[in-house]
Parts: sequence; structure tokens; C-alpha cells
Amino acid sequence: MVHQSIRRIVGVLIAAALVQIYSVSNHLIRSPDEGNNFALELENTTIGTIGNRNHTTNGTTLLPRVNTNVSQKNVKIVAFTDHSFAPVGQWWYQRMQNLSYTTQTLVLFESKAVVHFDKLKEKGEHYQTDIQLIDEHYTKRRFKIHRLWYIRILYCLNQLKAGQSIVLTDTDNVFLKYVPLELFEQSGYDAIFSFEQKYPDNIFREQGFVLCGGMTYLKATNATIQVMERLLERCFEGNGREGRNSKSCDDQVTWNEVLFQDMKWNMNSRQHFVGNRSAGNVLQHGFEGESTIVPNFHANIWDRSFAQRGKFEECPLDGAAWVAMPTPFNNVLLEKIVKPLHGRFEQQFGLDKLSKVLIWENFCSINGTDLNQRMEKAISFYKENFKQLVRPFVNDTRGHDLS
Repeated sequence: MVHQSIRRIVGVLIAAALVQIYSVSNHLIRSPDEGNNFALELENTTIGTIGNRNHTTNGTTLLPRVNTNVSQKNVKIVAFTDHSFAPVGQWWYQRMQNLSYTTQTLVLFESKAVVHFDKLKEKGEHYQTDIQLIDEHYTKRRFKIHRLWYIRILYCLNQLKAGQSIVLTDTDNVFLKYVPLELFEQSGYDAIFSFEQKYPDNIFREQGFVLCGGMTYLKATNATIQVMERLLERCFEGNGREGRNSKSCDDQVTWNEVLFQDMKWNMNSRQHFVGNRSAGNVLQHGFEGESTIVPNFHANIWDRSFAQRGKFEECPLDGAAWVAMPTPFNNVLLEKIVKPLHGRFEQQFGLDKLSKVLIWENFCSINGTDLNQRMEKAISFYKENFKQLVRPFVNDTRGHDLS
């Protein structure tokens, strides 16, 4: 008891000092007296199980809960890729490197991707990678993606149990500037989420907002681990395409279901329903909340201007955005001009994703109010410079040369 009291006191003093050092606004950092106990003082569980569930998958098992009093120094920022999405994964990794990040990690979820990145290493291109393989007898992409979301939760949970805090992102999220990840670690929140648009629809109608499963900060704390265990259990039961108890789910749906049931959000903290909705009727300003199920789980939501999630034509303003998550765009020129450029490549899916972020960045750099004209210019630029733009990211395709 004495040691626990000392840890709590030290934690409060450190948190107070860090608030003064970083001078981050109130909506990002909780006051020190609300700080969570950072220690992972949890009873051990049987390896590979929660309750009676066996969460072993393709050689990877669920780690037991650990006893440690601090998380690792550096927050790891992770994104998942297979072989077909490797081009946009490589682009993402290099973008993070150019922004001076050092802990970015690509998690490879199929053996073909492991071979791909081994070949890149032989050529002198080095990427920091982890391996978390899905059961690869599922060949149809729609089944594979729902399996991916299960093992993504499993991977994150094991990282947290090892004391590693993480930022989980997607490879087609566009990071725009360097923000120290330690700010999130020192914020006092166990998790920080980003806004989604309106999916899943039923939860959006009920509570007026939904959260994005692909852009989240997770701190290695007791409370976060318990929430992630609940999430893994729900995903195990399966709302994916393969039926119940299939270790597959739509994590966007599962995350929002769990949080909708568990969280009490402070919707009045910044008058969020007064002048807080865009023309698309989605919330713009984040707020905090706490779990009604898991003790001491405190979460926050980034403002939409900081973690931008909006329509393709909505570009960041005033340098406020850390990351942008433009939605896919439906454009006749995309179908007629862009996708045919990718059709002959084995990694077509990855090039489609890569083209989205490259065209979006070019679109946002073009001045003018005529959206169609700006789109035409951005797509034309991509077509004319296709080989130069994608050459660094398709250097291991099947027999096709971009020279």
C-alpha cells in the first residue's frame, strides 16, 4: 500500500510538471489530479485466453497480463499492410521518416508481404517491421480484411500488455507535420480517438457522432488493456462476414458498439452542440469521457481540425491538422484515367490507395473555388507524372518496369 501511494504521488507530480512544460490546451491534457494509475497491476491470465476464448491465431497467441510500473519510453506508431498494399505502406513509412518520426512500424499480416520487405532489405531499403500473420487460407479480400481487423486488435492488446503505448493508424492517412507522440503519453488519457463521418449509421443516429477505428492513441495502462480485451472478445464473437466465433469483425462497428455501451461522454464541456456541426452535420470539436464499465478509463477525442476526417474536397486550413484522412472519391476521371494505369500491376490495390493520397495532396495545393476544375488538374498531373510519382514504391512488382 505504501509503495502504491508513493507511485501515485510521484505520478501526480510528474504529470503536473509536464503540463507546465508542454503548455498544451485543456482539451488535450487532463488535469493532474485526474491522472490514471500508470501501473499495469493486473492478475495474470492464461496465455492465449480471455475467459474461455482461445485467441491463438496462426502462431501468435494472446500474452498474459504483465506487472510493470511504467510504459516504454517511446510511443510506437503502427500501420498494417499486406503485399498488395505495400506501395502505400512504403509511402506512409517514408512520409513518417521525413517528418522526423523514428518509431513508425509496418505490421505485415501475410507471408507474401514478409518476402516483399525482405527483398527490399536486400536492395538496401530498410523498414522497421513487425509480423502478425492472419490465417492465410482466407483468400477472398473481403474475408481477409475482416480477419485483419481481429489480428490488429490482438496485436495492439499484446503491445499494451508488454508496456508499449501505440498510435494505430492506416497507411493511407496523410500525416502533415511533426507532433511529439509524448504529448499523448503525458496527457493523462488512456486513449484518444478521432472522429469518423457517420458510420456505423445506427450509432451515429443514437449519439450524434461516431469514432474512427483506424486513427487512435492507446496508452499502456490497466484500463486500456481491459477495454481492449472487451473489444477482442466482441470481435471474436464476430460481426464479420464469416459468422459468429470466427475471429473476424468490422472493427469500425465493434469499436463504436463497445464505446457506445461503455462510455459516458462530457458533451457539455465545450458546448459541443452549439455551433459545433459542419454543413455535413458532423461534430467538429472533441471532448472527454470516462467508462462506466472499466474503472479509471479516461478518453478524449481529437478535434476534427487536428485529426481531419472529412470529404475528399475538404482540405486542412491554417496548419492545424496533424493528420488528414480524406475519404475515397468517386469521380468518372478516376475510373477512366487513374485506375487503368494500375491494372497491369500485381499491387494494384496499393497503387489505388497511393493515388488517392497523392491526388488529394495535389488537389489541396491548387488554388481556386471550382472543385471540378481542381480535381481535373490534380488527376491530369498524376497521369502525366505517374511513373515518377510511384516508381519508389513499386520496385518489386511482377515483371513490370517503370524506367
